[in-house]
Amino acid sequence: AELHRVVRKGGSVVLTSLNSESPWAERRLKEGEDGHTLFQNIMFRSPDELAALVPGKATVKTVIHFLKSEDPYRVHEIERQGNESGKDTGAFVALSWSKS
Repeated sequence: AELHRVVRKGGSVVLTSLNSESPWAERRLKEGEDGHTLFQNIMFRSPDELAALVPGKATVKTVIHFLKSEDPYRVHEIERQGNESGKDTGAFVALSWSKS
């Protein structure tokens, strides 16, 4: 509500978060459970949760569909496949929306 209030008509807002549906977020939450203070009280959002925060239609995308352990030579192909298939489990989720 506050972002909607302060953005000018025709203005855009971009929000990003670690995607709660990604293996990356699962790992960070586990680190928090294991005592890592940075991740003990953190909240990550899913694509649907981010979209529900804004009024109207938003564009939501995820990126980084590969894991840290992946073969570096396959990363480009894994990312391309994730983007083409519209996977919503990429490590980061970004949302953009314009105020009309």
